[in-house]
Amino acid sequence: MTFKTKGLVIREQKVSDGDCVITLLTEDRGVIRVWTKGIFSPKSRNSGARLFCYSEFALYKSRERYSLNSADLLEGFFALRRDISVVALCSYMSQVAYSLLDENAETAEILPLVLNCFHLAAGGKKPLRLIKACFEMRLASILGFTPLLDACEKCGSADFAPEGVSWLDVQSGVLRCDACREAASVPLSPAVLQAVRHIVSAEAGRLFSFSLGEENLLLLEQVTEKYLLTQCGRGFPALDFYKGLE
Repeated sequence: MTFKTKGLVIREQKVSDGDCVITLLTEDRGVIRVWTKGIFSPKSRNSGARLFCYSEFALYKSRERYSLNSADLLEGFFALRRDISVVALCSYMSQVAYSLLDENAETAEILPLVLNCFHLAAGGKKPLRLIKACFEMRLASILGFTPLLDACEKCGSADFAPEGVSWLDVQSGVLRCDACREAASVPLSPAVLQAVRHIVSAEAGRLFSFSLGEENLLLLEQVTEKYLLTQCGRGFPALDFYKGLE
């Protein structure tokens, strides 16, 4: 069976001098592995099948195996390769998608999220911390781990005086006041709470339309990272590499 789909190459695995297995985050088939031949050759017509390329793929499926017929490049994101921190961030986002999604997963919201993150990171249009935080919390929300952020889950209070600090329980995904917080809770300043509420509820086109000062941006990144890792119950080597560059 031959068919076409659009997708982003999120992983390359070289299996011989001429052969490579690529992993695609697709628009309609989840995450799939595709066998290719000769894509590393300078004469290859399938440059759109290289890592971080968004392309329209013509694929052939035989039993449970996908093979590449052609890859028409739509966006190469070549600018992101100029900055090792941007490459590392995109590698982390790709590894998360590869690890948490499988074939036939619902990716109608996830692929555009990752593409937007790549676009903003490659263009230097938003701080990397903000892009990373939006990716982590929005993905968690799409996967069904949306935190409850209206009021304290225990006492129902939405008054976080005197400091205005609330607490997010990263295990239960609920908000708590200072009196009710538990060991798994991380602090949220008023600005960070507002930002997290925006990330989980904003329309896709307005997801990144906010800004924070450096201190609150750092706190937001810490909160979203811990939340995603706790909810999915694992870490990611690519994240460790990215953080090692800071």
